[in-house]
Amino acid sequence: MASTVTADLVVNKNLFAKGTVNAYNFPNGTIIKQFADGGLIGTVYSWITDKGEIWWMFYDSYQNPYYIKHDNNKLSLPQLPQILKQIEDKQVSDEISQKGALNYYLQKYLPWLVGGIVVALVLPKIIKSTNK
Repeated sequence: MASTVTADLVVNKNLFAKGTVNAYNFPNGTIIKQFADGGLIGTVYSWITDKGEIWWMFYDSYQNPYYIKHDNNKLSLPQLPQILKQIEDKQVSDEISQKGALNYYLQKYLPWLVGGIVVALVLPKIIKSTNK
């Protein structure tokens, strides 16, 4: 199943810098600070889009907002594995409610059951024929 991380799932998560990351007073505005490689940028408060680009919004200790342009190569989200697990669990839950539990599990495990039965029936005959 394909997993797409949406911006709303990143809110309240910590972002870290990979390399030097610039913070702006507003999207495409003036650089007001820089974060060094590995530095904590902050906890994402919100996001906005500007000219098709995502900008993460943070607040400093004085409650002044600052913005970081989304760039997969410059931002690190350590909680990404948990977010992807959350997405996968929701997809499975949605599929179970759509198909019904019995149908979902049959489609998921029936090929393994059939394969196991075939191996259980055929393997002894193969072993017996190779021993002769």
